[in-house]
Amino acid sequence: MQTDFEEIMAKKEVGYDEIRQLSSQRLEKYDGKSLIEKYALYMGMVQILELQMKQIIYSQFDYKSEDQLEKLERMTLGGAVKILKKKLRVRPDLIELLENTRDNRNNMAHSFLVDTMISKSLGFSMESIEVRQLDKYIRELENVILFWEWCVKHEALIP
Repeated sequence: MQTDFEEIMAKKEVGYDEIRQLSSQRLEKYDGKSLIEKYALYMGMVQILELQMKQIIYSQFDYKSEDQLEKLERMTLGGAVKILKKKLRVRPDLIELLENTRDNRNNMAHSFLVDTMISKSLGFSMESIEVRQLDKYIRELENVILFWEWCVKHEALIP
């Protein structure tokens, strides 16, 4: 399975069926996980994407001072997206996906758990709208990461 991933990611042009195959492979890590485990995995994957974005920013700018490095380390996901958009001029389609990821992550970080617990306390099933929303955000995130990794691999971040 890993070989298929590497083979497909190495291609300059990828077909719809290949993208679906890669996406399905990425989603396997969520199978059988509880709600809290899925939430934690989602938030962790967003963090990994944020770190990858910061690595690109670091590689493009001459960060030498301790102050600059600390500022980069403290930078939020939204701040990283802003730099990729305004200073590095990363492809607009990817920026739009990253901005959506930022908004989804903020929703998850600030209201998901509270909304889910309120729904549960009111007697709603764990298949509530919040759980379906998390599953949607997971699919979107994994596809954004897939596209990000393909763009990085093929040096296609900047049009």
